[in-house]
Amino acid sequence: MIKVTIEEENKLVVWTHIDEIIEEDLHQAIDETKEYKERFSNLRLLELNYQVPINFGIKKTLEILTSAKQYFHLFDSVKHAFVSDKPKNIAAFIMIITSYISKKHKTQVFTTKKAAIDWLISE
Repeated sequence: MIKVTIEEENKLVVWTHIDEIIEEDLHQAIDETKEYKERFSNLRLLELNYQVPINFGIKKTLEILTSAKQYFHLFDSVKHAFVSDKPKNIAAFIMIITSYISKKHKTQVFTTKKAAIDWLISE
């Protein structure tokens, strides 16, 4: 499951991974996030993954993110910070972002929430 919330102070959309992540969870989080296009022209997405396994492969994740590009293009820009303390998930996310490059979409991987937020709110 991915819980989608708003962090008002810094105007962030936050994805918090809870329990095991399956493919449908990612689709649902993307659908919920696109609903914020009226509220945020520049999407700042904080994705938190602490010791939560992602139970589908990188190929499937790339397919999902390719379809997500059409939604993220609704925003003027996207800054996406992925935070995890699980090396396997960090490695998988790094592989994903190297395949998912866009001028409007900037992505970084972090091991602390504070560092991720600092990057997201920086100009």
